[in-house]
Amino acid sequence: PLLNHEEKSINMVHMFGIRYDQGHSTLIRPPMNLPPRWKSFERGRMLIGLNTTLRKRPPKMKYAPKSDADNFWNNPYSSVDDAKQHTDTYLETFHGLIYDMSDGSHAYDLESLILPYLPYFSNCREFDSYIPLWAVVESATECNLPGVTKDFPSSWWRRNIPSIPHQDDVIAVGPFDFMRFYPVADWCERKIRCNYDENLSDIDMAPRWFEGDTGVALFSIIRDPINYNEYTGRDRSIIGKADGGGQKYVKAANSIEQFVPATIDRSAALSIEGGCTILCFPRKVTLDIAYYQMDHKTKRIV
Repeated sequence: PLLNHEEKSINMVHMFGIRYDQGHSTLIRPPMNLPPRWKSFERGRMLIGLNTTLRKRPPKMKYAPKSDADNFWNNPYSSVDDAKQHTDTYLETFHGLIYDMSDGSHAYDLESLILPYLPYFSNCREFDSYIPLWAVVESATECNLPGVTKDFPSSWWRRNIPSIPHQDDVIAVGPFDFMRFYPVADWCERKIRCNYDENLSDIDMAPRWFEGDTGVALFSIIRDPINYNEYTGRDRSIIGKADGGGQKYVKAANSIEQFVPATIDRSAALSIEGGCTILCFPRKVTLDIAYYQMDHKTKRIV
């Protein structure tokens, strides 16, 4: 093939990445929307979703085969060199290649992924199988302030400002801003309609995400936005020997505090008469994410 080697400088985009580990999959059945990999991206690295609005009837379509969750963490190729060749060919980022600088060799040991979307929410109107976190919580058209309640009355000062204010209107509150108590920042409450991809009538060997116990972590959110190089595990936009995928960033993390776990709260199940264990699943799931506005451009998940 003919390659164009022209380059230009562009702004570095940052995003909130989602960490999903092999350890998560040992406690809870893996999500149905694990990412496609390698040859699945031969036409380009895009995660394709069928966007259908709530007002339209869901289309009937044949879904592509789901990822083999049981073998997902293993090297699918006959050798490490073969895995490296395919990883370079398809610019793969969801892999477990590790480069040893001492002898220039590679090994394969996949333990962690950085996903650009929320796992488990895999059949949702408006998004389909892949929901980027920023697309959910930073939509100026879909995000709303909370309804009028005792805690948030109609006279609440925040109602004079859009739920997603213009960036020039964002005001952060620092540790030494003693005269200001409330920041002006994004506030997003919205509803998304989803269907379960799982066969609800089946009983699985491991609990599924909606059957997990309170306190079990499904995944983690990286507390600070990451850039392209951190997400891909590459030093440049082209392939290299030391490309490590998203796992490279996870292994280089200085502290576990860089990752905020998304844990299950199953307390609502306690109110079900007769108990709520086997074949008991929620009709409503609340995802509660808190953050700190560092400055007028930067958020940190807390």
